Amino acid sequence: MNITFSYQRVLKNLFISTFALAIVMVAFSSTAFADTRSLHGYYDRTTDEGNSISTWFNSTVNMNYWQNASVNGSSSAFAYGPYPDEIELSTKFQFIGFTLQIAAPSVVTLNQAEESATYKTKVTNRRENVQDYNNITVTGNVTGYKQAVYASFKYGGNFYNLSAEDSY
Repeated sequence: MNITFSYQRVLKNLFISTFALAIVMVAFSSTAFADTRSLHGYYDRTTDEGNSISTWFNSTVNMNYWQNASVNGSSSAFAYGPYPDEIELSTKFQFIGFTLQIAAPSVVTLNQAEESATYKTKVTNRRENVQDYNNITVTGNVTGYKQAVYASFKYGGNFYNLSAEDSY
């Protein structure tokens, strides 16, 4: 009886120690929840004038759920027919988490209250509006990410709006 009791106590202590060590390793590991993913969005349509237009984005998101995240990639709005009068393109980077602080290049507008950043560009009499972005970063307890691209094409007095999104 004493041998069985001691054996059970040793196993119980070993289990508790192993479990506690695993929790500590996960809690203090800077790469415990590190992940890299590709996000994509695409949408196209035909205008009333018969022109084909589209918008898309491709991004790489590097995320460490407990500490930070960064986004790199590009967005585009494209007209396959005659040049539109103007193309306005807006890419929104939305982070999800707690006590987040966003940083980005000066061409990107930050909204710390919404935990988001927006990159807007407009071109006239061109077929394509392209945005390349690097080092959109956030620090804090990052748990998720959502990206959307919005494009507005103007042909004379007509506007055509497209959007595409993806999330992590």
